[in-house]
Amino acid sequence: LKEIKIPPSVALIDKAAFGSCFSLTKIFIPSEVKTIEDFAFEDCTKLKKIEFEEKSKLESIGNYSFRNCKSVTEILIPPSVTEIKEGTFTMCSSIENFKFDLNRLPHLKIDFKKFIFNGCNSIVSITIPSSCTTIESYMFNGCINLHSCFIPYSVESIEDFAFNNCFSLANVNFPKNLRQIGKKAFSNCKSLLSVNIPYITETIKEYAFDGCSSLDSVNFSNNSLLQRVCDYAFKNCIALSNINIPFFASIGKCVFDGCPKINEVEFDYDKLEW
Repeated sequence: LKEIKIPPSVALIDKAAFGSCFSLTKIFIPSEVKTIEDFAFEDCTKLKKIEFEEKSKLESIGNYSFRNCKSVTEILIPPSVTEIKEGTFTMCSSIENFKFDLNRLPHLKIDFKKFIFNGCNSIVSITIPSSCTTIESYMFNGCINLHSCFIPYSVESIEDFAFNNCFSLANVNFPKNLRQIGKKAFSNCKSLLSVNIPYITETIKEYAFDGCSSLDSVNFSNNSLLQRVCDYAFKNCIALSNINIPFFASIGKCVFDGCPKINEVEFDYDKLEW
């Protein structure tokens, strides 16, 4: 089985329907399909092309539905999609381009789950729709060639391990509504040069920037609402030399452990609590 053209009468592709079809190279999904269930095309390791018919009515892409489809290089998500579930494209190691309909990008309303792009180590850049409010755990974990990521203003939380081991990530914006940076969210982002923390950010969790060996600038906004910098948050940031933290409610242990160039840390002592 090398190619599949699903009949136009089909509205749902069932759970694990084509899982482990190791010779499958191409699938055509007609416009009437509204749901792709969990594991539908998991381990189709030779699958190269996923084609959605124009005017697709697809709404939901299930858990791990394309996991380990490691020959797919490009996916254009239909604008009708409102939910991409956990681990949908995890270990799709050849995906270089993950695209949305650019004409509808500002209006797309997609609920992203965790692990979606985990291990997609060929993705170079991605723009996240403005409907997204959370970068979920492990969302881009291990995307070693991801160079830049535009995070929309709507995002309020970057969860644990979201960009962990994104070795090539050099440019990332922190949206003005960001309240939390999760545990190991940017751990081992070895190409990251600087970060600008929005004034509304309240928490930087454990090991958030651990191993960001090129990071030499961390800037906090005036009137920052920062409340907590957790243990080892900037551990092994070996290029970091100076940092000015406006104020916070508490600072964890060994926040700057392994930062040999740190020679100055400024605090607002009037507001500092230990």
